[in-house]
Amino acid sequence: MHCSYNNTPTLVITMGSYNCRAGFSCENTPRSVFRTVLGRCVNGNPGINVERTLYHGKEAIQRQTEISIFRFIEYGIITNWDDFEEFTQKVFYSELKVAPEEHAVLLSEIPIGPKANREKTTQIMFESFNVGALHLKLDMVLAMIASGRLTGTVVSSGGTVSHVIPVYLGYGLPHAILRLDQGGDNVTEHLVRLFTERGYDLTSLENRERVNEIKEELAYISQDYQKEMSQVSSLKEEWYSLPDGNIVKIGSERFRCAEIMFNPCLIGRESCGLTESVYDSIMKSDVDIRKLLYGNIVLSGGNAMIKGMDTRLARDLTKLAPRSCPVEIISLPDKDLLSWFGGAIFSSLLKSSDVWVTKAEYDDCGPSIIHRKCF
Repeated sequence: MHCSYNNTPTLVITMGSYNCRAGFSCENTPRSVFRTVLGRCVNGNPGINVERTLYHGKEAIQRQTEISIFRFIEYGIITNWDDFEEFTQKVFYSELKVAPEEHAVLLSEIPIGPKANREKTTQIMFESFNVGALHLKLDMVLAMIASGRLTGTVVSSGGTVSHVIPVYLGYGLPHAILRLDQGGDNVTEHLVRLFTERGYDLTSLENRERVNEIKEELAYISQDYQKEMSQVSSLKEEWYSLPDGNIVKIGSERFRCAEIMFNPCLIGRESCGLTESVYDSIMKSDVDIRKLLYGNIVLSGGNAMIKGMDTRLARDLTKLAPRSCPVEIISLPDKDLLSWFGGAIFSSLLKSSDVWVTKAEYDDCGPSIIHRKCF
């Protein structure tokens, strides 16, 4: 491959519904981690405390009482392509400060996404940003690679959606992928409701951000939910100070909010929780590899960082799994960055032109070329 990007590091971008991580394949950590949102002034007119008409990431969140916030990824799927393009422009030029035409780009993607979305992503990358080359890879496969494995089960839980995907020799098994339409945002929303039951009104945009911080700092997964609920009266309560000076008290809410990941019925949903989803996914896989899948379960995503998720999943899943299949949960630090780490490792191995889509190939074949080279 004789292209200008051969002597430049690959740009690795994992864009989730909550956070975007962007950086260079030659570095150990992402150059930038920021919220996947855009903020615009109403009617395009800046207010008194607003300097620009378009913000992204943390700056947008900080001004959300003065501007309109736009989220263009729902359940891991891009829903507004104009916003995606504007946001990606911010990623390249504001966060990474690069000329995308001088680099190859590795983007993560979710499983079971529409084929049309892959093609639209490819079109924007080449026609709007003229990237040197492009590769799309499943977010969960990248997480598996970051764990130092090629075979196992990835439990990925992000802002609005969670996935369970068995991986065999570096490839996701599409027939066994399961999706749960809940994640960290749902845990935060449930915590807001639980605070409301206590008499606290934390429903404003600014307060929801504070509730999210409380969740990240204090929430945990109970190892025995029914037992802990029976002991609520003796549970030690914590105090949390809000920016406005008010103080909220939190007790059983710490574990009740996160329990919905294992018992969705607590918020009126009839879907399976994490344990049943992992079991069902593995049992959909070939019997000859199930022992490997049970013994290499990798947790990934920001919502997987809730304390106690690994031990609870191991305990509950051991009760369901065959005795011949010991359960082992791989709970690594920085689960929210795991797919990015995997992307950096993976892209450093992509030396062959067989796996990169080049601009010349795109011009010859159109966006459908992505399906032939990235799978």
